[in-house]
Amino acid sequence: MKDRDDEVLKLLRQIFERLESIEGILELIRQDLKDLRKIIRSTEELRVGRRSRDKERYSLKDVIDKMIYLETKDIKAKELLRRLINKGELITLRDDVLNLEVVTTPKVIRNIIKKLPVQVSEVDKILSEREYQLLKVLNRLGYVLIKDNQYVATDLVKELIEK
Repeated sequence: MKDRDDEVLKLLRQIFERLESIEGILELIRQDLKDLRKIIRSTEELRVGRRSRDKERYSLKDVIDKMIYLETKDIKAKELLRRLINKGELITLRDDVLNLEVVTTPKVIRNIIKKLPVQVSEVDKILSEREYQLLKVLNRLGYVLIKDNQYVATDLVKELIEK
């Protein structure tokens, strides 16, 4: 009887462990869907903006300012991207750990840096989700450090946005 109870407990523990991992995966999927909805909304806004009477044009830089960052693989206008990077209007950040290359603007980075220093536990209250993702990339590249449980800017980031 005791062996049977032990076996049942063991199986229940395994089930709970699997449920926890499934919950984690579902949370990641939920966040990805949230990001996709934001991208879809912004592209729909851009389409509506193009059709408006005043024919206001949106540049790649404006879209990136609004989206905080874009992955370079998602940008089809490679020649325009290269020109804007060469002019210093866009900044490319390559994170080899995540095999991720993103492009953002100096203005976006300045806006994030202005909010620093910030406690690690308070980041989600001060920064948007996309700003926080960019902050993590800046951290992995050494532009922002975690010091005394706070995100703080380094001198490298100042050089990055002053180019």
